[in-house]
Amino acid sequence: MYTRLSLSCLAAFDIPVHRLHADTTSLSGAFEACEADDYDGLEICRGYSKDMRPDLKQVMAGKIVSEQGIPLGSLPLDGNMADSSFNQLTAQLLADTFGERMRQMVYIADSKLINLPTLRIFNKQTTSPVFHSVI
Repeated sequence: MYTRLSLSCLAAFDIPVHRLHADTTSLSGAFEACEADDYDGLEICRGYSKDMRPDLKQVMAGKIVSEQGIPLGSLPLDGNMADSSFNQLTAQLLADTFGERMRQMVYIADSKLINLPTLRIFNKQTTSPVFHSVI
């Protein structure tokens, strides 16, 4: 909800955003409450643990911040969601929110940004997309 509200306000009030930084992190734990049979939420599972805890299950968190470090989005994600899938989700969210205004923005992410599905989403919105991939 925070992400939709934040991005919608930027779009509605035409607040300038030049660079968006996006990345994910894993959150490891026991998650006993999520083990119940009637639990209907994020997929809690083992995945690539960025905090080096393969013994624990995890969820992922995706963040989008402005060039000033202001949080614009925080997305709870399934425990095995890859960064490439997060970038596709984020690209579509930005495309739906900003449309043609994306031509004025630079989206900065790690090397998992560069894949055909994500590039297709950005290419639909811009005639000359600007991508920065940091390894």
